[in-house]
Amino acid sequence: MRFIILAFLLLFANITYLTTSGAQESGIDSCISDAAYKYNIAPEIIKAIIKRESNGNPLAINISGKSHYPKSRDKALKIIRENKLESFDVGIMQINKWWFDRFGYDYFYGFDVCFNIHLGSWILAYEISRHGYSWEAIGRYHSHTEKHKRRYIKEIAGLLANKQ
Repeated sequence: MRFIILAFLLLFANITYLTTSGAQESGIDSCISDAAYKYNIAPEIIKAIIKRESNGNPLAINISGKSHYPKSRDKALKIIRENKLESFDVGIMQINKWWFDRFGYDYFYGFDVCFNIHLGSWILAYEISRHGYSWEAIGRYHSHTEKHKRRYIKEIAGLLANKQ
C-alpha cells in the first residue's frame, strides 16, 4: 500500500517537471535541487549518482551490461522496443525497467530528465527509508548483490571525495 501511495504522489507531483531531453544544464540543476529538497537527499549525492550512471547523458541506455548512447529519443525508444525482454536501465539516473513496470510508467518517461531524476531520487529515498542515510542505502540504489553494491559504494564515495 505504501508503494502505491508513494507512486501516486510521485506521478502527480512530477507532472509539472516534465521537460524535453534537451534540457539545459541549469534545468538539470533545477531538477536535482527540487528532488534533493523533496526527498531530503544531498544534491551532491544525486549528482554523483548521475555522473556514475550516465555521465549526465539523458538518453543513456544499458542493456544487460552493454551501454548505448543514441542521438535522439526516437532512437533510444527503438533500442528499448527491440530489447524489451532484456533487463535494461534508462536515462540520466539509469532507472531499471523493473521500476517502470512496477508502477506502470511508459519507458518513454525514462528519457525525461526531471522525471528520471525524481524517480531515481525517490528510489534512493526508498532505500534510505529501509537502511538509513547510509552507504548501504546508496549501494542498494544500484544493486542488492553484495559484490556490485560494494563496488558502487566505492565509486560514489570517490566521486564525492573528488568534489571536495
